Parts: sequence; C-alpha cells; structure tokens
Amino acid sequence: MDGIEGLVIRVERKIGRITLDRPKALNALTLTMVRGLVTTLTRWASDPNVSVVLLDGAGDRAFCAGGDIKSIFDADRSNGNPHARTFWREEYALDHMIATYPKPIVALISGIVMGGGAGLAINARFRVVDERATFAMPETGIGLIPDVGASRFLSGMPGEAGTYLGLTGRSINAATMIATGLADAFVLRRDRARLLDGLDEITTTGAQSFAAVESVLKSCGSDPGPGSLANTDDLDQVFSGDTVETILDHLDQHGSDWARETAELIRGRSPTSLKLTLSALRRARDLPDLATSLAMEFRVVCRIAEGVDFYEGVRAAVIDKDRNPAWNPARLADVTDETIDWYFASLGGEELKL
Repeated sequence: MDGIEGLVIRVERKIGRITLDRPKALNALTLTMVRGLVTTLTRWASDPNVSVVLLDGAGDRAFCAGGDIKSIFDADRSNGNPHARTFWREEYALDHMIATYPKPIVALISGIVMGGGAGLAINARFRVVDERATFAMPETGIGLIPDVGASRFLSGMPGEAGTYLGLTGRSINAATMIATGLADAFVLRRDRARLLDGLDEITTTGAQSFAAVESVLKSCGSDPGPGSLANTDDLDQVFSGDTVETILDHLDQHGSDWARETAELIRGRSPTSLKLTLSALRRARDLPDLATSLAMEFRVVCRIAEGVDFYEGVRAAVIDKDRNPAWNPARLADVTDETIDWYFASLGGEELKL
C-alpha cells in the first residue's frame, strides 16, 4: 500500500485500487492527490500484475465533490495565481491520462460527483453508479466554468441537457446519468461485492480486458429505471439559444413554475461565467477530441484566475458562506463578446499541451 496523502493505493489480485481518502472534505482533490494519481497510473500502465484499475471514494457521501478550490483561493494571486495554473495544468493532464489509459479504468461512483471529481470519473472508460450517485457541475455559481473536459461531455449529452446542467449547476441522479450517457452501468450497493469479485477474475490484457470488464458490468448491472430529467422537450427548445439572454427570454416566455425557478437560478450565477460556459459548450461541438477541449478550458480558467468573480464566488460559497456573491460585472449586458473572446485567446507559451 502506497503512502500518499489523500489516497489509499493497493493492488488486490489483478485490480489496482485507488481510493480518494478525504471523506471529511468530500474527497476533494488536492495537487498532492493529482500527482499521486499520475505517478501510480504511470507505474501500473506497464505492470503485468494490474489488469484493471478501480477508482472510488472513501465514506458514504461522495466519490469526489471537486477540486480543492480553497487552496486556490488562499494562494498568492499575483501574476495570475501560479498555483491555480499549476493545479489545473496537472489536473487536466490527469483527466486526459484517464481517458486514454491503455488498461480499463472503472470509476465506482457513489454519492456526490462534481467538478474535479467528474473529471476523474466521467473521463474514465467505465463509469459505474449506484443508487446514491448524484452528478452536478455547479461552477457558474462560484465564478468558474464547467471544466475538466466538461465542455466535451456536457455538449455530447442528448439535446440541450448539457447546456441546462452547465448553466444551472443542477444535479441529476444515477438513472439520469445512465440515460444521458454520463454513466455506463448501474450496480446496486448490495451487489458491489459481486462486481469486485468479477473484476478480480480478469487476467487478460489489451482489448480482451476491456471486453471482460464490459461482461462483468453486464452481469452485475441492474435497471436504474427511467431518467428523471424533467421537461426534456421544453428544455431542448429553451436551451437551444446561442446567447444566455436568449435562453432567459425563452424561460420567461415559457411561464411554467419550472421555467421561473430555472430563470431565477441562472440569474443568480456569475454573468461572466454564464457567457463563458455557453460559449465553451458551443465551441466544443466543433473540437475533435478531449485534448483540444481541455486546452480550450485551460485558457479560460487561467484568465478567470486573473479576475475577481472566482474568488468572490468561493468566498460566498465556501469561506463566508453568505451565499450572496457580488459579481463584477453584475449584468449580462456588461459582458461583451470581445471580453469573452479574450478569455478563449491563445496563452502563447503557456498553452496546455497533451
């Protein structure tokens, strides 16, 4: 068992197991954990004693509720917050490693998976959820954008479901994760031991190991029932707009309780984050792969670290917990197209290269 703070690492038969182990912090991801994951996955990629990698979270409340945003808040903010850039650069490289790993990675998702946790789990080849799993990307509420590859996996969801989730930060349950393609299998908690036993028996390598995992998941999986994402037809129509203002107009015209509540929720988010999020989701549709999506997101978050909304959002949500952020600018109308384009412009020699 390796000793890396925040991680429990071991090999059990042919399974390389990594447990995120900060349950009191909902297993929030630190830079030390990111580096430990990279080191371990690099070693296991060529280890003949590891056929499958399993990621899970300690405790009953969360797989991982996101990155350690407090450490970024507390870091030296001069010169664009170098700690933030380092964290995001290495975190995104880890997400890409997980997505392209040569061996099957199974993310066992129970409880909350948000933000940086989604980067680990949703980018894995096999995403297994149980009845406690809930997913959200709430970044517009803290002055950030859905990142860690979310521009790609949200924009790839059916219809405008990803736009809705990205702008509102609302959560969905396990059944909806299955229905929208964010998860691959639903395995009840009571069947977890049977799942692990099945993975234990995998000794093959290469393409055969991926097929073997698929077979195990099929044998252990249950029907999660229908997804619970409400008003799907209306959602697709309302959130098809290419500006946040248009989407809000559609919600206002809709007139239902759902539309009023959704519009109120969006209007409480950072105007800059809302426009950046929608632009990232639309741009990601034309990008060829995860690497280019992550590079795009990296440009945006690095420039967000130079501004004020992220720090104000974290202050209001995590530090003072007054839930009353003072966004700057405070109005959507004051966030210009030229400003948005600046966030997406090249970083030159600081670009993320994967």
